[in-house]
Amino acid sequence: MLFYWSLASPIIKGRGFIRKVTELYTDPETPIPPLLRRVLSEVVDQYLRLNEQIESLMVELESIAAGNEATKRLMSIPGVGVITACYILAWVGDGKQFKSGREFAAWIGLVPRQYGTGGVTRLLGISKRGNGGLREYLIHGARSAIQWKLKENHSWSKWISDLIQRKPKTVAVVAMANKMARIVWAVLTKETNYTSQFILE
Repeated sequence: MLFYWSLASPIIKGRGFIRKVTELYTDPETPIPPLLRRVLSEVVDQYLRLNEQIESLMVELESIAAGNEATKRLMSIPGVGVITACYILAWVGDGKQFKSGREFAAWIGLVPRQYGTGGVTRLLGISKRGNGGLREYLIHGARSAIQWKLKENHSWSKWISDLIQRKPKTVAVVAMANKMARIVWAVLTKETNYTSQFILE
């Protein structure tokens, strides 16, 4: 019973969970059936091999990105890493098929839907249309940017601080992702690195 409780503990996650499982099945004193011990060993081995493959692919991806000027320009944007940058180029190219940053953000699904009745227009949640993968990457990047840029004297810091005071956290993250999408479009189409001139409004 102690073994099963240890595995089910909500405190242990990710690599910590794998490490705990390894400690349990390699300990001869752990009261588990031999078959389960073998299965756990095989699962951990598969996990470690998969991690090695992921790390190898990341090294290769970083090498490709380092040799591509467009990717390096995208990675100059706070919150945009190598995976997001490569994903953007694979799906968007130079971005010139979009007339504006807002159109690009709408294609990703980061622009609020509108509902109008009786002459009154209400903003609803984001449309979530378009490229869901890119939307997810930008939202993750936005969450990271909000966390780190609040700690720095950055051109985004005041805008972010004001935003999170006015809006719920999830809404603020999506708004940040929307702004990042517009900056991504500007960096792509103008073929320039991100600089402090890209001030959020």
